[in-house]
This record gives sequence, structure tokens and C-alpha cells, in this order.
Amino acid sequence: MLTKAEIARLPAEDQETLAQLELSKVQQRQQLLKEVLGHGDSWHSYLGPILVMIFCTSAFIFLTFQEEKENGKLGFFLTCAVLGLTVLISAIQAHTDRINRRLDALLKLLEMDHKLQNEDEGTNEKKIG
Repeated sequence: MLTKAEIARLPAEDQETLAQLELSKVQQRQQLLKEVLGHGDSWHSYLGPILVMIFCTSAFIFLTFQEEKENGKLGFFLTCAVLGLTVLISAIQAHTDRINRRLDALLKLLEMDHKLQNEDEGTNEKKIG
């Protein structure tokens, strides 16, 4: 890591490159913090489970009318049970995916902090020695 005096002696182009690099690190860190706090979620993350629920609801409506004609109320209740279980599994899957994304972001953030801490310790040892 360069000191302020060393950076000041660099040409303007190199200083700008260093500034862009630092800016990208800060932006990446902010994005990871948003993800860890749960603010980075978008509608894409819920699209899969929503499509599964729409499909299951359509199948439920179709099968309910078919089963009611053939088996009466037992077929209706079995179809309701299957639909409820599918919706529950889809909700659990969406929640688990969200938690996994947040944990991945947290691990990346910790890794970045660990690298930064090691760099700082390395520069302190050079200055002392």
C-alpha cells in the first residue's frame, strides 16, 4: 500500500487509476453491505417460486374440477393438501435462497476486511522495520 507522499509523486494518470481502483472497491463494499442487510433483493429472486405457485394454482383449479366429478370431496381435499404443500415448499425455497445470498455477501465482505487488515499489518511492519 502506498503512502500519501508516494501517491503525490505519481503522475496524474496513475493517481487517477488508483482513485478509480479505490472507488470500485468502495462501491463493491457498499453493494455487499446492501446485500447483507437485505436491501439488494429484487423481484427476480422471487420469480421462480412465484411461477411454481402459479403453475400449482392452475393445476389445482383444473384437478379440482376433474376430481370433484369423479371422486367427490376426497379428491378435492387431496388436491388442496398437495397445493398447500407445494406453496409451502416454494416459500421455504425463496426464503432459503435469500438467506444464502446474504450469507455469500457477508463472507465476501469478511474476506475483503481480512485482506485489508493483512495489508495494513504488512505496511506497519515495513514502516517499523
